[in-house]
Amino acid sequence: MKEKSKKGMVTLILLIIVVLGIAIYFGVTYFLDRNIERLEKELEDAKNSIVYVEEENVNTSIAKFNTQIMDNGLNTPIGDNSIQKDGTNYVAAISSEGIYFYIKPVEYTGDLEKDISKDLSVFYRPESEEKALEYVKYLIKANNDTISDEVIESMISNAEGRSKEGFAVNENNGLLLSFDEDEEYKYYIVTRRYKTEE
Repeated sequence: MKEKSKKGMVTLILLIIVVLGIAIYFGVTYFLDRNIERLEKELEDAKNSIVYVEEENVNTSIAKFNTQIMDNGLNTPIGDNSIQKDGTNYVAAISSEGIYFYIKPVEYTGDLEKDISKDLSVFYRPESEEKALEYVKYLIKANNDTISDEVIESMISNAEGRSKEGFAVNENNGLLLSFDEDEEYKYYIVTRRYKTEE
């Protein structure tokens, strides 16, 4: 009798363990599924909250930059004859003080009307930094004129440190700002974010 009682107890304990195991499995699965659904929704919401800019061609980008330059009293617009094509970018001198400008299109064809602007940069010799940073401000403003002066200042002041960490400054305004340098020049690069690329 004792033997039957022990077997019954063991069977009952095993049955309880199995039932608990199944309950735990389905409970964990249910909560994981809900967690995955929540994370997927958060990811979708994050994607939907990203700000993009409208596509624009190289001519339009240069015209908008020139407008900012002239409206802010720098009086050194990029002339049509000063734009050089190097096979991948459009490059121009902005001033005789060692300040330059380039646009790297999404796909280079050599046609300023056809090529869509992607990366736009003011680059300069270190001794021209003070004046060059004015051009950087106007380049950002030319690419999104809704950005406040305070945000532009913040983007510029944070770009160098963020780039050293391998990141660009992202204020969710349709633009990324990164910084780079080599032995000769410092570069501030505005990258336009297009929805078609995501």
